[in-house]
Amino acid sequence: INYFKQLLNAQDEEGRSMAVIALGRVDLHNSWQILCECLNDQNPKVRMETLKALGSHPPIPQEYSQKMLALIDDPVREVRITLIELLGSSKNPEFIKPLLKALEDSDDWVKARAIESLGNMDTDQVVPELTAQLEAENPLVAIKAIEALAKIGGEAAFSAVLSVLEGGNPDLQSPAEEALAAISEGQPG
Repeated sequence: INYFKQLLNAQDEEGRSMAVIALGRVDLHNSWQILCECLNDQNPKVRMETLKALGSHPPIPQEYSQKMLALIDDPVREVRITLIELLGSSKNPEFIKPLLKALEDSDDWVKARAIESLGNMDTDQVVPELTAQLEAENPLVAIKAIEALAKIGGEAAFSAVLSVLEGGNPDLQSPAEEALAAISEGQPG
């Protein structure tokens, strides 16, 4: 373990990445404070591996989730996406707010991952925000919103997806029809 801690100071990012991965797997409980420092590494790969290491054993403890959340504004898209995927897979309601913030990201891939993560949260409280994404210029974002609404289900989600079908956008027709069927099948009765 000491070898990996020393490797965190390596000049090359591969060495630092391997150290982060190893400490995350072998000694996360005792190494999380050192790993949190790696969230500030100049190399995006090291920051991504650090996020994965810290988020590898859900639920993510608050001691380091707050430090992880600072990367929601990281300049590198892949780092933001990594964080968003970890937040969504945790299903922790505390992460809904940062995921909603990610819907404002300028990158459509980041938005799409945030939408997927919100769909994984199993709460209908995000239906209004997901419904707003149905108007996105990029069909990928709108399709992800349709899929997330289908996962969440309920009357509000059904109504939102039905309005997409009525809107007549050919790119969204098939996903909307599939989502409506899925929501209908999930309803009692």
